Amino acid sequence: MDSMSTMADYSVPSGEASRFLLLKLIGVQLTEPVILFFLAGVILAVLNFAKVKFRSPFLLVLFWFFLPVTAMLITQSSLYDNFRQLFFVLPPLFIMGGLVLDGLFNYFNRNWLNGVLIAVLALPGIYACLQLHPYEYIYYNSLVGGVKGAFRHYELDYWATSYKEAAKYLNEVAQVDASIGVVGTDLIFKPYARPDLHVHYFNGVDGGEGFDYVVISSRANNDLAICPDAKVVKTIERDGAVLTVIKQISPSGDECILQP
Repeated sequence: MDSMSTMADYSVPSGEASRFLLLKLIGVQLTEPVILFFLAGVILAVLNFAKVKFRSPFLLVLFWFFLPVTAMLITQSSLYDNFRQLFFVLPPLFIMGGLVLDGLFNYFNRNWLNGVLIAVLALPGIYACLQLHPYEYIYYNSLVGGVKGAFRHYELDYWATSYKEAAKYLNEVAQVDASIGVVGTDLIFKPYARPDLHVHYFNGVDGGEGFDYVVISSRANNDLAICPDAKVVKTIERDGAVLTVIKQISPSGDECILQP
């Protein structure tokens, strides 16, 4: 309830998000086996509702997942940064999937087969972790074409965690006492920057005069809109999706002046 109340204080302009965006985000940000097993678990629980073993988990998912999600759909509560404020509704999805997993374990009745099953189910998540590290939280499944398909359609690195990698790059190439403009927030960048670098918040509007480099997240397509004519010297990406770009700025900063 506290989470839903907090979310109500944020607004998303109409037209930017559909009523069913929450369900869509959940469906594309969990691995495919989780979605499949959850749906199968719901069907299994409905068909065996008379049995306590199935009835209790179904009632749990009804009040823990369906009730708050339905309330949000009806009230069209706002979302920001995907659905990170609603992670508390995810456990019952795994509980319902556990019903199916339990049935398969009993059916196979072999420890080694059960181990193989677990390995197969975990494989998409393990592969994604290896592919996206250290940005595992930007994961999207194959229903939207993975991270590459989600790029510029859904939020990816909304916490700008890739700014750490950007700082490490500039630590190696930037001249002594270089001035760095950071779009969005400089608080993530500063702890990893060399002591001599002058790091400043850059709103992307006032022009880049005085900056040697600017660091720009791809959030809201800022990497395309801010300093569009500046030279890109570094692109941080995963699976074809750009997370952050570093652009080199001339002394005049003309590349960052928005044209009327």
